[in-house]
Amino acid sequence: MRNRVGRFGIIVGMLGLLACIPVSAGRFIVRAQGVLVTGGGEATASLPVFDASTCTSEVNCHTVDLSDGTGYGLNVEFRVTSHLFGIEVGMTDTKVDGNILATRPIPALPSQTFSNRATFTTDFDTFYVGANFHLWKRDSRVDVYIGPIYANVDYGDGGDIIIPAVDLTVMIGDTEFNILMPEETLRYTFEDTDSFGINGGFDIAIGKRWAVSVSARYLISDPEYRSSNVGAGTVFPAFDAEIDPIFLSVGAGFRF
Repeated sequence: MRNRVGRFGIIVGMLGLLACIPVSAGRFIVRAQGVLVTGGGEATASLPVFDASTCTSEVNCHTVDLSDGTGYGLNVEFRVTSHLFGIEVGMTDTKVDGNILATRPIPALPSQTFSNRATFTTDFDTFYVGANFHLWKRDSRVDVYIGPIYANVDYGDGGDIIIPAVDLTVMIGDTEFNILMPEETLRYTFEDTDSFGINGGFDIAIGKRWAVSVSARYLISDPEYRSSNVGAGTVFPAFDAEIDPIFLSVGAGFRF
């Protein structure tokens, strides 16, 4: 949220600079697309007590999964040398769904743990620059391209996740006990990160100016993940999470 206006301004500014270059019509294309993000990633945080590598023997740990999300994207490309090479600048503004699996010790039974889930939604925005290599000249009806990209990924400001309270029934010997697992608040952040990946797609011309635009982008992203238990004042160790999203986009393009 904090960087969206600035990123959009950068794109508009670069478009204005490129527009000052004396070129023939059709060397620019602006694409507006709907975006689906899929295949996000997972982050696990734990308090090392017995074995810091797993949750099975931890007294307190949690796993955060980022799954699918939707949003929109905007990019502009300028076809440079021989019309087979282009420079693309763009942004995506999406939100992704996630869930957290929290594993906690059962009061009075420290050797046993209980796990429950909560869901949340977080920002997942990118600003990227890429080099596109086109298979055919720009006057082809179907324009196919592929190339590397650099992206800055903004995960927003994080937030609080409420781990709901649960009434447990446990057996100790032949006696049944009711134990309340209290509500907890987990505060999390993913640090913004620089990422690299690959971009590809195609534009199908409709008339001289308009086109149907389809693209896919894959990023390798390792943001630093931080979290804490608000009520207990517990801070979990920070570490690099592996999040490698795929962005699938469909929309319209306009050449000028």
